[in-house]
Amino acid sequence: AYGIEDCGKPKVKPDRIVLFCADAGAYINGFDWNDWGGKKSHGTGTIHVNDCDPICLGGTYHDYPVEVTLKKLKRTSCGGKRVPLYRKIDIDFPQGKPGSVGNLPGRLYCY
Repeated sequence: AYGIEDCGKPKVKPDRIVLFCADAGAYINGFDWNDWGGKKSHGTGTIHVNDCDPICLGGTYHDYPVEVTLKKLKRTSCGGKRVPLYRKIDIDFPQGKPGSVGNLPGRLYCY
């Protein structure tokens, strides 16, 4: 089973998952995968979210611990390969979701 690293590279146990591919305004790294390769994969990591203040180019990244579940494993094309790929992500904030974190995507895309 593969995850999507940096929006275009299929990788077993990815080190970094970018949630907003256009500007990398939110990404997760520092993963500790508790399990991998089943119908769902679970892990913990740190999300980095750009506050885009005053604009995204000059914004500041804020870091929060997260729990991640990857799911919807399906054979899909990604990075020039056809692989079994997790296509959905659930992100939980164990200390509560900060107000500065807006809506995060639930679907992962490979470009």
